Amino acid sequence: MRKTVFAVLFLAATLTCGYFLTRNVVGQATRVLARNQIDFLAFYCAGKVSAVRADPYLAEPLRSCEEAAMSSLGHTYRMAPYLVVPAPLPPYALAPVSLFGFMGYRVAATAWFVLLVAACALSIVLLRRLTGLSVLALFFPVLLADGLASIIIGQIVPIVFCFVCASALALREDKPFEAAGYGVATLLEAHIGLALCLGLFVLEPRSRRGLLIFGGLLAALSLAYGGLEQNVEYIARVVPAQARAEGLSFSGQYSLSALLAQAGVAASLALVLGSLSYLFMLVIGIGMAGRLARTLADRAYVVLVPPAFVLLGGAYAHIHQMALALPLAFMLVARRSAWRPLALAALLLLAVPWQSFAEMPFFYMRLPPLPHVDVRPAMSRIADGGRLAEDEWGLWQSLPIRDRRTPLQRFETKLPTWLGLIALTVATFGLASGGAQNESQSESSEGRSRASFRSITRA
Repeated sequence: MRKTVFAVLFLAATLTCGYFLTRNVVGQATRVLARNQIDFLAFYCAGKVSAVRADPYLAEPLRSCEEAAMSSLGHTYRMAPYLVVPAPLPPYALAPVSLFGFMGYRVAATAWFVLLVAACALSIVLLRRLTGLSVLALFFPVLLADGLASIIIGQIVPIVFCFVCASALALREDKPFEAAGYGVATLLEAHIGLALCLGLFVLEPRSRRGLLIFGGLLAALSLAYGGLEQNVEYIARVVPAQARAEGLSFSGQYSLSALLAQAGVAASLALVLGSLSYLFMLVIGIGMAGRLARTLADRAYVVLVPPAFVLLGGAYAHIHQMALALPLAFMLVARRSAWRPLALAALLLLAVPWQSFAEMPFFYMRLPPLPHVDVRPAMSRIADGGRLAEDEWGLWQSLPIRDRRTPLQRFETKLPTWLGLIALTVATFGLASGGAQNESQSESSEGRSRASFRSITRA
């Protein structure tokens, strides 16, 4: 009897301690997670706003929703005065995101985190089947470039990354209709999905039926959810405003437009040149995709090359989107060829989200502090709620409180990633020009080395 009483008391004490520990530790962890997922905060509120038929692209009621969501985490969590974070997602992307609006913000942010982690894990499984590389070789690059760079801020890229891998695998397995479906899903990141879908349409005629069907369904969803007016607003106003607000900001951008603007080129000209470079790399990428697919007898390259190529240059590119070059890099590393060392160098450079590390407190707080600037007067002049959120975000981006790094330090942070993209492009050109011959030469050389080793050991 005494043992039973002690066992019951011990179990009760354990459950009580476990409850309070879970409530405090897990509760605090989810609050910190929700606070840091600033991009998901914008997606969450835009979905919530659009679900009640308000305009998700205007500063209000988006700002009020973001302030309320952040305040729900506790009295220590607040948005900066007058700040509104835009959600430049098309209506068809806001439709599924709006489902999270039925949850409280902290629960929704935790669910989003779990979804992104699951997408990264599934991507590793798909890449394992695509490349034959070990899980360990795949794990750390995906964890860093696809996970760390996106999950911290709640970006949508890991989901798109997973769809890219699924589309490539479906095409290799001779399932063009499924490849088209996964390809259309990558339009969640419109400029990435556009490159992938155009590559499929041009190089894989059997996928065109699927592209038209799934593309039509996506357009129908966009019109049904946002209406004609909101869709026109997104294309005509939101996309150009987002390009002006953030596409020219060298603090976080990897685009040619941002680099040119930093060098003193006029904003309008920088955006035009960046857009032209996107089109140029898109054409080159589609051409190289077709050539590489024929040379190496693998249709997966049709899907993988164009999205990787358009990341070099362009008018809009963030560090989290650089992960979308990893599948191509993994594929080239898995091939035995004379270009394998260059592909491996590209993979190592792209695997590290240098920008994300540079913005972490451990590194960032070591930089000289910026002088105190009261941003409220500047922000209050335009914070009337009737403007596009991108317009107010653009002013916030231009204020001298955003980045402690000098322009040279920002350039140095981006340089490894740019070099990785260049190395990946060169390796792709090299393999496309003589991949089969290079591969056979490499295998012959490896065979001769093994034969030489055997003869030495026999002797």
